Amino acid sequence: MADANEIMAPEILPQGEPRRNWRDIYFTGYDGIRLYARHYPGDKSKRPIVCLSNITQNGRSYEPLANAISSHKFGNRPVYTIDYRGRGLSENDPNWKNYTPLIEMADLMNFLSLERIHQPTFIGSGWGGVILMTLATMHSSMLGPVILNDTGPKFETNGIIRVHAFIGRLPLPTSWLKAAEQLKDLYGNSFTDLTNEDWRRIAYQNFNQKDGKPAPAYDPELQKALMMLDVTKGPPIMWEQFLALSHVPVLAIRGENSDVLSKATFEEMFNRHPNLQMFTVANEGHCPLLDDDLTIERIRLFLEKCDQPAHYEDEEEASYENPAYGQHHSSLIS
Repeated sequence: MADANEIMAPEILPQGEPRRNWRDIYFTGYDGIRLYARHYPGDKSKRPIVCLSNITQNGRSYEPLANAISSHKFGNRPVYTIDYRGRGLSENDPNWKNYTPLIEMADLMNFLSLERIHQPTFIGSGWGGVILMTLATMHSSMLGPVILNDTGPKFETNGIIRVHAFIGRLPLPTSWLKAAEQLKDLYGNSFTDLTNEDWRRIAYQNFNQKDGKPAPAYDPELQKALMMLDVTKGPPIMWEQFLALSHVPVLAIRGENSDVLSKATFEEMFNRHPNLQMFTVANEGHCPLLDDDLTIERIRLFLEKCDQPAHYEDEEEASYENPAYGQHHSSLIS
């Protein structure tokens, strides 16, 4: 497992971005495996935000968003990002069969207990949204507001087959420039507005660093876990799990070019959930990066609508009436 100080690639960080403004957290999963998370400090009177990444990604994918919403300009909110087992700076699991939403939900619950976080706002991208829907089904009282990023109760088969095709099968780039080129080749048709500098920054998010060069940031054995799913029969349908989110406000985000979350499913989510807002990110696919000004502002507005005193277990609970709960936001924003 890489050390937190090894993954920084200063030559590809956006100009002017602080090198380090977070706290490293190492914790154990339910079975003792060593896991990694980050805490971007903010105002403890604000509801904390916990970010869950897509299946092969790690908490660094949220770095631009976490920097923004933990800043004074966007509300100074505390943000946590988590590397699942076998991703980022967390240890690989010796048993690949543990790479499941249920196991990773248990790790998440351990983390929330460790940091004494109760009912945070959750952001889940792709796989992270599946974990959140699983949590809603089994432990709904742990949820605060939810942001679902290009994820939902039904995934398109062609998109899932595309994702399965490259997990664990791509050659390791020998330089950061080649890492950026590899990602651009894979995703450039869906993310059409990104510059070469953007792709270099995304390369830092998607690879660890060792001896100044890209290193794997996810366990290739993850491929075996995904092969347990017969995608030729279509991915599982999770409407029941999605509707377990009905008691909390949801912001559903979709990439305009997504081949994983269809526009029809996206609209049906809006029709079935009593308190869901919609937002489409132009010129991006699966999953939107959540790093452009328009998307960050839309997230900020949702967070403000859901504002209430932070809910930490070691603090006295405040009584409040949250106007964001129990209302149907009927505006389609795209």
